[in-house]
This record gives sequence, C-alpha cells and structure tokens, in this order.
Amino acid sequence: MSLRIDLRPSRILNFVQQGQLLLACLATMLLASDSLLALLLLLPIGVYAHSLRKRPFTPNALVLMSDEWFLMCNEHVIPATLKDQFHCSTWLQILEFKLQHDATPGHARLTLVILPDSASSASRRQLRTMLRWYHFPCAAAAESQLDVSGS
Repeated sequence: MSLRIDLRPSRILNFVQQGQLLLACLATMLLASDSLLALLLLLPIGVYAHSLRKRPFTPNALVLMSDEWFLMCNEHVIPATLKDQFHCSTWLQILEFKLQHDATPGHARLTLVILPDSASSASRRQLRTMLRWYHFPCAAAAESQLDVSGS
C-alpha cells in the first residue's frame, strides 16, 4: 500500500494563527493599564509569533510505503511512526508522528495539520480512507499491549 501527499503551507491555518496573535495583543492592551506591564505581557506573544515564522522543520510531502511513514522536508527523508491518536474528518486531518531522533535532533514528535488548502482533495480522500479502514502496525501493537496488561 502506498500513498504520497504533496503538502503546501495552509493559508487558513496562517490566518487563524495571525488572528489569535491579534486578539492576544488587543486583550493585553485593553487589560494592562500600565504601559510597562503591557510590554511585559506582549513579550511572550512576540516570542510565539517569532517561533511561528522560524519553523525549522516543515514537511513538503507525506509518504506511506509498505506500512512505513516518511516525511519529506526539502531533500531529507525522515522516517516517522504514526501515533494512534489522530483526527480524521472531511475538512480536517490531524496526524501526530513520532520522528526518528537521528534525522531530526531536538524534535521527537510532529503534529501535522492538513486542511483543504494544504493538499489536493483526492489525496486527502485517500488518506481519510486509509486512516479509517486500514490498521497500521502501531495501532496493532498498542492493542496487543492492552490485551497483555488487561489479562
């Protein structure tokens, strides 16, 4: 079984994040009566905004080949394991991966949010079908651990 989903940055997700930052800034300015207090409260918001702009790891593609997941970031191919917790709906897919430590130092996991403008509708449909009906090895391993601990 194989699948390749070419990913692109989501304008919807970017819009939501920018809106959150704007609302946080407005709330801080309204709640802080002192300008020094307002600056201290705006500092974490600025750090968060800076971290959103400088993401060190943004995958360009998600690949499934023979029951193994790979994230492609520029020319790097990073092996990953799909965790059992994921959300899959028509409009939104949220996948959490455990990454190989050698390939991504400092990044043990990655949460991938796929919105309608992140990938083509056909590839998102294939992904939804696979997630809903196919049992990946990680899910089978988790179920076997539950059976062993429950008996």
